[in-house]
Amino acid sequence: MRAWVRRSPSPAGTTLTAVVLKDWTAYIAHTGDSRLYLCRGGILTQLTQDHMQRRPVEMPTQQAVEQFDPPPA
Repeated sequence: MRAWVRRSPSPAGTTLTAVVLKDWTAYIAHTGDSRLYLCRGGILTQLTQDHMQRRPVEMPTQQAVEQFDPPPA
């Protein structure tokens, strides 16, 4: 994967947005730049914020992921 990323001319990423509804509660899992909106009473409200690699607040997480070496299978 790392070799492919180094050869790739453009950055590749993954996004995920999921919602589980249980007992009138919404549980949200979100990463990447897909967005989740709520439409209620004709008003659209964005519920998530985009995750971007270059935002300073995201850098420590990005660096930790890049340094992670999974154990051999």
